[in-house]
Amino acid sequence: MIPTLTRTAVGIVLALLLPGNAVAGESLGPSSRRTPLVISEIMYHPSERVDGLNGEFVELHNSQPWAEDLSGYRLSGAVDFEFPANTVIPGGGFLVVASSPSDSESLFGIQDVLGPYAGQLSNDGETVRLRNPSGAVLLEIPYQDGDGWPLAADGLGHSLVLASPSFGESNRAAWAASETINGSPGTHHEPDTEPWSAVVINEVNGHPTEPGIGFVEILNRGKTPIELDEMRLSVNRSPGVVIPPDTTLASGECLVITAQDPDLLLDGRPFLLALMNPENTRVLDAIRYSPHSPGTSSGRVPDGSLSWKPLATASPGSANGPALEPAIVINEIMFHAISELAADEYLELYNRSADPVDVSGWRIDGGIQHTIPEGTTIPSSGYLVIAKDVVRLRSNHLQLNATNSTGDYEGNLSNGGESLKLLRPAEWHFPDDLLEAPLILMDAVTYQDDNRRNRWADGGGSSLELIDPHSNNDLAENWGDSDESEKSQWTTVEVTADLSRISGLTPTSLQILLLAAGEMLVDDIEVFRPGSSNRVRNAGFESATDWVFQGNHERSKYREASDNESRTLLVKASGRGDPHSNRIRQTISSGLAAPGQATIRARIRWLRGHSEILFRLRGNYMEAVGRAQLPANLGTPGLQNSRWVENAPPVIRDVSHSPVLPAASEPVTVTAAVSDPDGVGGVILHYRVDISGGATGEVMMKDDGLTPDERAGDGTYSATIPGQSTGRLVAFHLESTDDNQATPATGTFPAVVPEQECLIRFGDSIAPGGFGDYRLWFTRDTLSRWTANSRGKASNEPLDVTFVYNGERAFYNVGGKYSGSFFNSPDYTGPTSGPCDYACRFYGDEPFLGATRIILSWPGLTGAPDDTAQHEQFSYWLASQLGLPFNYRRYVSVIVNGVRRGTVMEDTQRPNSDMLRQWFPGDSAGELFKIQLRYESNDAATNSLLWGLLPATLERRSNPDGSLRTSAYRWHWTPQAIGNSPNSFDSIFQLVETLAIQDTASYTRAVRSLLDIEQWMGILAVEHIVGNWDSYGYGNGQNMYAYKPAGDRWKLMIWDLDISCGSTYGDRASTNLFSLSNPIPFFPVDGDREIVGRMYEHPEFVRAYWRTLEEAARGPMTAERVSTLVDTKYNALRTSFGGTIQSPSAIKTYMRQRQNLILQQLASNVAAGFEIITPSTPGILTDSSPLVIRGSAPVSIQEIRANGVAVTPRWTSPTAWELTIPLFESENEFLIEGFDRHGDPVDSATSRLSVTFTGGIDPESPNIVINEWMASNQSTLVDPADGRPEDWLELYNAGSEPIDLAGYTLTDDLNFPSRWTFPIDTIIEPDGYLLIWLDGDLAQQDPALDQWHASFSLNSAGERIGFFTPEGVRVDAVEFGPQETDLSVGRTPDGVRTQPVCLASPTPGKANRPRCPFRILEITLSSPQRVRLTWRSTPGELYVVEQSESMEPASWTEVSELVTAEKWSTTTEIGRLENQIGAYYRVKLVTP
Repeated sequence: MIPTLTRTAVGIVLALLLPGNAVAGESLGPSSRRTPLVISEIMYHPSERVDGLNGEFVELHNSQPWAEDLSGYRLSGAVDFEFPANTVIPGGGFLVVASSPSDSESLFGIQDVLGPYAGQLSNDGETVRLRNPSGAVLLEIPYQDGDGWPLAADGLGHSLVLASPSFGESNRAAWAASETINGSPGTHHEPDTEPWSAVVINEVNGHPTEPGIGFVEILNRGKTPIELDEMRLSVNRSPGVVIPPDTTLASGECLVITAQDPDLLLDGRPFLLALMNPENTRVLDAIRYSPHSPGTSSGRVPDGSLSWKPLATASPGSANGPALEPAIVINEIMFHAISELAADEYLELYNRSADPVDVSGWRIDGGIQHTIPEGTTIPSSGYLVIAKDVVRLRSNHLQLNATNSTGDYEGNLSNGGESLKLLRPAEWHFPDDLLEAPLILMDAVTYQDDNRRNRWADGGGSSLELIDPHSNNDLAENWGDSDESEKSQWTTVEVTADLSRISGLTPTSLQILLLAAGEMLVDDIEVFRPGSSNRVRNAGFESATDWVFQGNHERSKYREASDNESRTLLVKASGRGDPHSNRIRQTISSGLAAPGQATIRARIRWLRGHSEILFRLRGNYMEAVGRAQLPANLGTPGLQNSRWVENAPPVIRDVSHSPVLPAASEPVTVTAAVSDPDGVGGVILHYRVDISGGATGEVMMKDDGLTPDERAGDGTYSATIPGQSTGRLVAFHLESTDDNQATPATGTFPAVVPEQECLIRFGDSIAPGGFGDYRLWFTRDTLSRWTANSRGKASNEPLDVTFVYNGERAFYNVGGKYSGSFFNSPDYTGPTSGPCDYACRFYGDEPFLGATRIILSWPGLTGAPDDTAQHEQFSYWLASQLGLPFNYRRYVSVIVNGVRRGTVMEDTQRPNSDMLRQWFPGDSAGELFKIQLRYESNDAATNSLLWGLLPATLERRSNPDGSLRTSAYRWHWTPQAIGNSPNSFDSIFQLVETLAIQDTASYTRAVRSLLDIEQWMGILAVEHIVGNWDSYGYGNGQNMYAYKPAGDRWKLMIWDLDISCGSTYGDRASTNLFSLSNPIPFFPVDGDREIVGRMYEHPEFVRAYWRTLEEAARGPMTAERVSTLVDTKYNALRTSFGGTIQSPSAIKTYMRQRQNLILQQLASNVAAGFEIITPSTPGILTDSSPLVIRGSAPVSIQEIRANGVAVTPRWTSPTAWELTIPLFESENEFLIEGFDRHGDPVDSATSRLSVTFTGGIDPESPNIVINEWMASNQSTLVDPADGRPEDWLELYNAGSEPIDLAGYTLTDDLNFPSRWTFPIDTIIEPDGYLLIWLDGDLAQQDPALDQWHASFSLNSAGERIGFFTPEGVRVDAVEFGPQETDLSVGRTPDGVRTQPVCLASPTPGKANRPRCPFRILEITLSSPQRVRLTWRSTPGELYVVEQSESMEPASWTEVSELVTAEKWSTTTEIGRLENQIGAYYRVKLVTP
């Protein structure tokens, strides 16, 4: 059937590029700051083929100029594939991994396709990850089949291509559909050259009130006529409807196709609609239709735009609009409460209509799910609050009640942002589904955790509020942080403490600083000794004198008195303060330096953001932490929003200029999308030339389709800025007023003018090719602020900068500043002169390579640049080859206001939340601490003189009462406020106390359980290998990060290796491999000599250190590998940056000499083979138990296994080990093996021992027994650490005294007691129980939460469990057979070493119940004449089977021999009588 066609002109239009279609985008390059590798294309839902070939694939690209070895890398998530050894992807090259390599090679005409991978890319969306050999996540793409992701890739033949990598690969804005069907695997995707790309689907009536009157409207948005001959409309990937020949659409003309054809049947059901080009090689446009009310159309508003909305009225053949405005809207979201409690989350619905609305059965969907109860009505201008914990929320907000609030919803609102949908059940049903009504989308909001408008809603105390409920709530610009500034109460801070004198310093300054970004009021500050006067001047802030605001506290000010409050100090901090550059300070009178006590007292009141403030005396003499009272009633649920306005101004977004890098005198077009519910009254472009007396201008921006505007009426406004001479900088901003005649509103972009402006620089210098092109532009005023004497060079207050990437994307209003410590920054002479490092902060909704913060570093020290640009990168590469966390650094060209900065700079990854997600993807919300020197600056924070210089240490620094002193660790182990409060040091204190244990055995056990020793020693070894003495554990107490995962042991993370591998200030290749000092004679610091030195002398721990040295020396330090890497980079750098790049010969020389030293030291200090030394013969006879086996092992062995079970020997030297094995059997065979850190057996590391034992067993008997266990737990008890049912065991103390189990062990192999050792301070009280999870997950161990996790799990088929003293003497042991699911086995009564029995029900942590009665579990016919019975039994007991035909008492007869149970279930077979019709059977216990 030929479709009915109607043509209508709707205006001049532009070939606007849509999310469903291919886009030209950016140049292909890195999408992450973690790796140069890119997942550049994904074919997740190939179209179905009649030949059955499978076209599913994932494409990788190497964005750097040199090759990358992918050996051991993995694709994970949706699919799983490990790249084989020697898989190399060349510089700039591609590599394809496919579900079926042969099919892909056949389909796409490519070769060398890898695969197949395990699993399948889900058609509905899933996550694809790329991991390095250490398991770190380098790339992560959470692709979807909708929600803004290109629909053309969802089974319509296209692939997903990374079209705009600068957004980051996790951002849907980075992805587009491939230019053509089948994609472009193995090569670059080509830009959009499709002549029909201006044709789009403009309106759809998918649920007509009568059959056959639905329609699809197609629009030509181009400026020239387009022939539609043979184009095709497809519904749900069907062949579809072909547009007849000789069909041409003029510019702005639309074509209406009535849905009468069976292949275009629209009946209200969801469908995927696609418009194909005539060649059937490309999807021009695609939309996914969701259920609407009958007769409702949906379409683009305005015509041809990106915005797709339900329409108030159908408009086939005429201009679309207006959009249908829903009565109920999502109005407020508390997604990240400052309490960090999910129970404080909520969202609010608002009825903006004139009538009440019954919302019974409506649903909230997305990250949370909730169905609104029946009988719920929202009155006109009323609210309904949906809470995570409605009872708690009502108690905190007295305006809430059962009428205007409901809950509890399922799930949690994401702290990182997500999409929420409000759905209404339809009043109609599909004919074939009369049970469940379709859900109609009424409202949808996608919120983000950080953008231009909102900051404090992300954990800063505010909710996210819709400013004007009649505005478009799916635009972030219409939302704002709630104002909570008048809710908190004044709190008094008062601390009296001993003054701790620091050599060389006097407490002549009082400093005030917030510990994170926020605002707080301060008043009435006092510092005094007992009985003396206040030493603070202007303590009540009545005058504007005495106080100095510095760094990221510079926006602080005096707040004038009000009716309720006197004049106060308003502390405003854009980030965490510090004692040298970012603070508020006052010079105070002397008299506090002498020993004694002093008091700090002040009043504080929280306004927003962080709620902790620090008052400190210079020199760390004393500090007082103030914790402001936080209101419980945060947000405005059920009330008018605090940010409510009657009429919000127009939204100005998607601002850009083109060309991004204009040549001299080249005009620049500025465009912006501007919208407002009342219409846009006008848009003005204001610009100025940033020179003294420079020209200014105002230009009306147009949406008229005339040059420079591309299309009339699409909501995109354009205007031109005249070209300027070379080097000229133009600053501009936009202003728009809506068309509301009663109360017009005006808005600007940027929102804060003139503090923020958008910048364009003309005739900027050309960057070298082959690497990233980064540019920073700022005005003369910003430069003046940047270089002002009043601004410390270590100031963390960001300045307004425009950042330009690769000449393709401009980021306006980026926060720019210097980066670098107070050691380097005093040498900075200006942001455009002399070496310096930069830091940039991006908005969360405008990320750069997926990140919001970056650091641009000068290779080497800024005072001694690295002319090879390779020393630090090589050091990180070395760490990577040893499986250690490392920072990725990317070579880039940096041009600042037209000035090329150095030869080459580096975009530098640093340990932060993103890096934790990379390296610890399953446990990234732990506590991160920066290890650094503590020092004080001068008052001006401008010079390089440092006072009170102390390196970081983990030694005990205590108060007079013996407790650890927080101030002694605050600036050494600085919390990074990722998973912890910036004032939380409990984890550090636990670390300090553990490392202070004096008893060697207790120290060993405690440190082993708290620190990842293999990783710690590996990190420290790498620092020594590369000679970076300026690090913790070497010659200085800084330049490292420490991370405590929530469920794992402490890790170290290297940082700042800029004096390494023979660089100017690095250590020499001959330096002691265990040095704890630095080569700078005037620098009085060391690497924590007492703590780390003890580790270097500990036989077990230092083995890990030697192991790293050996692996490095025999692997990545070899001359061939070193030369291959550094020479390849040298050639690539020289090609792009020229002769100023110097040869890396110094690196090669240093590594050769350092390797020789390491090999010599290995040979002279720890050379050993693997052998059993005593007993000296492979077979012995003994009557003594336990047996002590002594032997030697090379340091390459990380793990020793005995009979296949990992054991923990006692190391008496770095190569000598000792195992204590109790003997229970007369004949014993032991196989002792050694394995390396990769789990591979070490060559020749195998020894055997045969032992004949003639003695008796005489175990020590503390009153502790293995009391109960479960080896097949599927639903009875859930491990709170991970929410899974897992094996468990219970110990019981039958004695009258508590027992410390530190050093005791549990095992599932009685010959090897030390499978798992109890940590220190594991106390079991008298008549007490201790539950241990037997799940093999040591990372979940946390004694503070009563969480003990052993290193093994139980075999439900049966095995033995042993409990041993620290000396290896058996305390208790049990043996069990096959276990029935969810039944526990144990002793009854508690604490008696009787034969274990099946218990009536599990009782972990409580007295055991009587044993469970035996019962028949199963009865079957094994053959016509045989019956098989299985019953629950107790091992060792006797049973007999009886039979009866009538169940009369006298009719029962024995039909089996006595059966002795060997397991917890017993099976036997008995014969049936011939021709027997039926019988009853029972089992009797003969011997209880």
